[in-house]
Amino acid sequence: SPAFTNQKWYRQNWMTVEFGLVYRWHSALPETLTYDSKQIPMMDSLWNNEMLINKGLGPLFEETCSQPGSKIGLFNTSEFLIPVELKSIELGRQAQLASYNDYREMCQFPRVTDFDQITADEDTQRELKRLYGDVNKIEFYVGLYAEDVPQNSAVGALVTRMIAVDAFSQALTNPLLAENIFNEETFSQVGWEVIQNTNTLSELVNRNSPQQDKKYKVTFDNP
Repeated sequence: SPAFTNQKWYRQNWMTVEFGLVYRWHSALPETLTYDSKQIPMMDSLWNNEMLINKGLGPLFEETCSQPGSKIGLFNTSEFLIPVELKSIELGRQAQLASYNDYREMCQFPRVTDFDQITADEDTQRELKRLYGDVNKIEFYVGLYAEDVPQNSAVGALVTRMIAVDAFSQALTNPLLAENIFNEETFSQVGWEVIQNTNTLSELVNRNSPQQDKKYKVTFDNP
């Protein structure tokens, strides 16, 4: 992000409950995935290191990147992840987080005054109204993923802004980015050149995978 290009490293690491909830994109996981050209339940991939060991990092990345994820949002979470979603909502309540509308205001968005300002989906509007009655009572986690997603985006506007403000800034708390450490002396001349010339996830994966005739295709674009 250009906004953080010239920012200095700092020591404080304010890891927050909100930061954890912003990244709970459980609805992006479909019920099944393709592994070795076969459909398997997504549940079978949990804690299953053999999938990586048997296939290898490069081939697994390439096959995974060839598959579409599910739409991130309410009413689209796979059955096996529903208990995790419930725990996420419970966590927000236990931490006594402020409301969805309060976080909108904090992120310099206008507060919503009606349910149709959150989403154009009438079913979602009705369910939010039934459960909360008042837009000011909508919980942070629920409101985040009730929002409509702009075209060519994967998440709603509030999630996007919170990631830009919070998540990117967290990189600056990594000790390796301290001015007296992030230099050629620490990483060696070769290592420093590699760091300076690495720009994509694809480059990282291919550099750390046994080479084949062609590079592994690692991309977030899936036409």
